[in-house]
Amino acid sequence: MSERLPSHLQTIVDNVCAEGCKQVYDYIDKLENHLHPDGERLDPQEQSLLLRELNAIMAVYKARS
Repeated sequence: MSERLPSHLQTIVDNVCAEGCKQVYDYIDKLENHLHPDGERLDPQEQSLLLRELNAIMAVYKARS
């Protein structure tokens, strides 16, 4: 979460996070396997940014357990 995401990627993050932790982990899994979650057509750089952002968000939950 160190760099500002482009608005279209931030919208994806917001929407995925609103669905809950399981959805976020599913999205992360798809990104790690170079799949296009939810039919999104993202270039490799966008996928990398999303993956980094979602992992940073979920790290908060891992640190608590």
